[in-house]
Amino acid sequence: MLHFSKMKFILFVLISMNNFIHLGQMQYWGGIGITKKTFFDIKTSGNIEYRHELGNGFDQLNLKPEISRKIVKGLDGGIEYRLAIKPNNANANFIGQQRLGIELSFSPLKWTEVSKRWSLGIDFKQQWNWRVTSRDLSILRTKLSSSYDAKNTPIGPYFSTEWFYCWNQDLIYGVDEITPVPGNRAWRTFAGVTIETSKHSNLKLLAGVNRRIDKGSQQFILNLAYSLSLP
Repeated sequence: MLHFSKMKFILFVLISMNNFIHLGQMQYWGGIGITKKTFFDIKTSGNIEYRHELGNGFDQLNLKPEISRKIVKGLDGGIEYRLAIKPNNANANFIGQQRLGIELSFSPLKWTEVSKRWSLGIDFKQQWNWRVTSRDLSILRTKLSSSYDAKNTPIGPYFSTEWFYCWNQDLIYGVDEITPVPGNRAWRTFAGVTIETSKHSNLKLLAGVNRRIDKGSQQFILNLAYSLSLP
């Protein structure tokens, strides 16, 4: 269980991050994930995530089951499905968007003698999005993440940065020529802390920026994610 001093630290970080964010759109994300290792060393996960946009209210609800398995030491493979429920701007109803993804996750430090407290992840995910009100998308995501399990404290630093590349390129039709729009879609970065709440659970408290390259806009994000690994 978290002591009162740890709760004060979490509150301090939340207030500090909220005061820092003063430009662009602001979103709050909250999620819960549960993982269980089943037969043949397959990990089965279920995640639910709620997204709220400051000033506009409910933005998105994500439901995501996933299975993954170690291929060799330092390399995992996985398949995920996501159902996203979003408000329909045209009326008071909601719309659903579906996504299927396949992923390869590398942990190169597991191949070395580097301290086991430091982890480094390189993830490649190919996903296909089916959407009701707009065209379908095929996106490649490349993510670099790092964390450190600090000694004698349940709190450790976390950092991740992720690049989104869209294979469905748009075309701009000019008077004399047709110009393809680059496939660079977004760049998302998070930094914060991971708090070990028990032997099998942790809480991530992160601040992030999601920069939409294709739209020339950016969103600031406060993300609170709880993870539980069932024995």
